[in-house]
Amino acid sequence: MHCVCACVSAQTQTSDQTRSGVHKVCIFMSDGHSNINKQNTIPSAIQLRYTGCVVVVFAIGSHVGWDELNGIASEPHNYTVFHVRSYTQLPTIVEALRQATTDSEF
Repeated sequence: MHCVCACVSAQTQTSDQTRSGVHKVCIFMSDGHSNINKQNTIPSAIQLRYTGCVVVVFAIGSHVGWDELNGIASEPHNYTVFHVRSYTQLPTIVEALRQATTDSEF
């Protein structure tokens, strides 16, 4: 599923199927180089964030498109953007993800 479809799907779910008082979190894993509907990627993510959803991004790979990934992620980026060189490194950032999704700043 490409980013635009994922954002629309997540937006529908965050507005229709969530409990009040609970953080809404969407996790994206990408290299930051959209190849389908690239022009709609960041605007779709912005719409998702406007619903109150915190968007956490995992940048994966050694040639990452930071502009796109930072445009997708919620702020502050030091809590919501993580980088790993490969999928095998994802388990190393579980604690950082837990903190990002439970932090009261959101």
